[in-house]
Amino acid sequence: MKSFWQATLDSISLYEYDFALAALYSLNGDCDLDGYSELPGSTISNQFCLLEGTVGVPEGHPSVPHRFDLDDSDEGIVAYFREAIRSERPILLQKDDGTLSKLLFHGIECRGFEDPCSATVIFPIRPSNEEQVMGFLLIGGC
Repeated sequence: MKSFWQATLDSISLYEYDFALAALYSLNGDCDLDGYSELPGSTISNQFCLLEGTVGVPEGHPSVPHRFDLDDSDEGIVAYFREAIRSERPILLQKDDGTLSKLLFHGIECRGFEDPCSATVIFPIRPSNEEQVMGFLLIGGC
């Protein structure tokens, strides 16, 4: 899988005007979303995301943590990753409609056009023969 993650990042890095920034996460642990609810105390059992790499994001930027637990927080992008698992579709966040906080990618100049990030999409990655999510690709654009 490490070679898959790296090949994905290498491909994205070639297209600076199409992919202003990107973060690639693998999903590790057991996932049981059938029993997950929004009630206090609900958890996605033993699920954590591990950063496999970035393109256009400075190392250590607080909006792109190295690792996070899916049931740990609603801060930043964590809640949107959970939503992407449940909805089985990409999640679009935009500054114009208020779904993307102006502070989330503060301090990052997008590659290509070098404008601030105004939209991002979180794609759940699934193997073609399974429904289980194996990772996420976050792509930001200007």
